Amino acid sequence: MPADPVLRIPQIPIFNETDYSQMRLSGNAGCQDMIFLYTGIRVKDLEESIAFYTEVMGMTLLNRAKIVTTKGEVASLQSPGSAQILELNYYEEESEFSSPYEAGEGLDHLAFKVNDVCKVVEDLRTRGVEIALEPFVEQGADGTTGTLAYAKDPNGIWIELFQ
Repeated sequence: MPADPVLRIPQIPIFNETDYSQMRLSGNAGCQDMIFLYTGIRVKDLEESIAFYTEVMGMTLLNRAKIVTTKGEVASLQSPGSAQILELNYYEEESEFSSPYEAGEGLDHLAFKVNDVCKVVEDLRTRGVEIALEPFVEQGADGTTGTLAYAKDPNGIWIELFQ
């Protein structure tokens, strides 16, 4: 991975009008040093999840490592051209961090920008991926429209597809 990748944020409609500028933390200099790095999700089967995200979603496996302290294993993935990293986390049954798996566990969804939502949905369907919400057009508060659909990964986590 190249040093200091350029982050290009896609133009996507904002579907609420909350003013977050008033919610910034003040008087806490430590927070100014924080940078969001990646999204980590817990998975029930690491091999199946790696296969899904690499073979179906086109991501590249960057690295994989056992974490002795937590009796777990992590795998980091990235889409070509994206600065976002997805970390898959798996914990052995003996780990204190292992618990019965429940889909999402507070994670709402992961978003992938695509050129043709309908085409991608049909491709995913032919690969046996569950489509949670068929393609639809949504208009944002700013008047822009976007086509969206949702699929589910092998863990039941929703994946947003948008164009």
